[in-house]
Amino acid sequence: CLPLPDTVLPKTFECMAKQFLDQIIRKSKSMGVISQIHIVFDRYFPGSVKSQRRDVRSTGKASHKYLVKGDATLPQGISWKDFLSVPENKASLARHYTEYITKQGSSFTQGLCIYISGGQDEDCKQITTSIQSVPAWESNVEEADSRMILHALLASRENANVVVHSPDTDVLVLLIYHKKIFESGKLLFKTGRVVKGVNNVRYISVDDIVLSLGREKTDILMAIYALSG
Repeated sequence: CLPLPDTVLPKTFECMAKQFLDQIIRKSKSMGVISQIHIVFDRYFPGSVKSQRRDVRSTGKASHKYLVKGDATLPQGISWKDFLSVPENKASLARHYTEYITKQGSSFTQGLCIYISGGQDEDCKQITTSIQSVPAWESNVEEADSRMILHALLASRENANVVVHSPDTDVLVLLIYHKKIFESGKLLFKTGRVVKGVNNVRYISVDDIVLSLGREKTDILMAIYALSG
């Protein structure tokens, strides 16, 4: 969901939010006829185990906190990777994206139903021709990886097929483990990206993996993955 390293970054955060939304809608529509788009952000809790792990990874990097709002210019003299190494910057960016998408409302939905969560605390917004909160989809879970499963599960009850897009193997493992509680329809995991003209995008059938592994192996998958990483 974040700009790729070889992408020319826009001048302001407002332009970046527009670029982000345009990219989401374009990539989603490239998969065919769709009825829902779910955008799920990480949340950031100071002092949590996840937060401490982030602190370790960011040791030695720039630690400046920047003002993220529509007309503010993107920081100069710092790499985008270093900017995102500061949890407060990522949280502010997610909130800004959420506010931008919510503000645009029905001007971009074009028959789509868009859900967005993680950018405004526990709230989940549903955006169609109107905007409303969805209490049933609220979650205080910190990581987007886990909340993506909730969104995929609820979406599967309304649609025949669900495609979950993420670069993270953790998400694929979670989908395989939880597939048994999904409704009917295909469950696909989309990952990879185009790098220097080479298309590494691929769709992985979660159903086929579950069928190949069998119920006994999938039931212990989370425990094995937690131990082995």
